Amino acid sequence: MHAQALLKSTLQGATGYLQADLRDPGVILRRAAEVLDFGQPAAVLLPGVLHLIQDSEGPRGIVARLMKGGPEPGVRCGVIV
Repeated sequence: MHAQALLKSTLQGATGYLQADLRDPGVILRRAAEVLDFGQPAAVLLPGVLHLIQDSEGPRGIVARLMKGGPEPGVRCGVIV
């Protein structure tokens, strides 16, 4: 119940949650674009999850794709691990 209260958006900002496979950053960015304005700075939080991605699954490429951000050229996201 407390988590639901935290996920309510207001006029001051939006909050969202998505469950997705980190190995598919395109899906994450597309779904995030439903809530985020990629014309504004954004942060992607990856606490306690990035170490679960094997080297063979390309963790550096995943982070690079997330940092590239949304579909607009030149938009960047900060990634916090």
